[in-house]
Amino acid sequence: MLRKLFLTSLTLSVAGIFLSCASTPNDPSLGGDLEVARQFNETGQYRKAVAALQDIRRKNQQNPTVEAYLGYAFMGLNDYSAASAAYEKSLALEPKNQDVRFNYAYALIIQKRYNDARKHLKKIEDDANYPYMEKVHANVGLSYLEEKHCNLAHQKFEEALRLDPTLTSAHYNNGKCYMIEKKYSQAITSFNQAVDSCQGCIDPYLDLTRAYFKNGQGKIAREKLNTILINKPDALTEARVKQILQENKK
Repeated sequence: MLRKLFLTSLTLSVAGIFLSCASTPNDPSLGGDLEVARQFNETGQYRKAVAALQDIRRKNQQNPTVEAYLGYAFMGLNDYSAASAAYEKSLALEPKNQDVRFNYAYALIIQKRYNDARKHLKKIEDDANYPYMEKVHANVGLSYLEEKHCNLAHQKFEEALRLDPTLTSAHYNNGKCYMIEKKYSQAITSFNQAVDSCQGCIDPYLDLTRAYFKNGQGKIAREKLNTILINKPDALTEARVKQILQENKK
């Protein structure tokens, strides 16, 4: 089993985690073709990956790895319905592949199918040998955050952080819940921890400044935002910074 972790872009409203996963192909003749598709996925050429994998699928319609790679490619294209269908087929062919189940659950979260996602994540939680349990807890927490069930979300984020105190998504989404609850001091702490664990991630940093504004610490927030502007960010980041400053004009 090949595993690589990906933290989804923190430009999303919330951050989750999914895995790139593939089993050794059952059919050795597909190995080279699958490697080409894997390279397309790893380099972000998702449309080429889909085309290559669909061609392989026409030759071998019962390969769970092909479906897992297709799921990953469709995730990259933000086609979560197609990703879910591919992951579901992969699981039907290889029910014990918990990495595929993990990704399937994340696709379900994005589609707001929170109960379905938690059912699959619970199956992984029941597997004591799963190596990325902290990420499972974090995505269960994400599902609760999306429903604004922050008490339950906090519990899962804390479970995740007990296993991995540097898990950015758990810190970040914990902070998002504290903002919903208007607990701005706690939000500041969580966002600071997210910033510390993910240097260069812009969303935790911007949400940290929002928390400072909400907590009556506008001077600190403006200093942090002006630091970004001084360093000449990209146009999108600059626009986001200026929007926050505009929203919080004295």
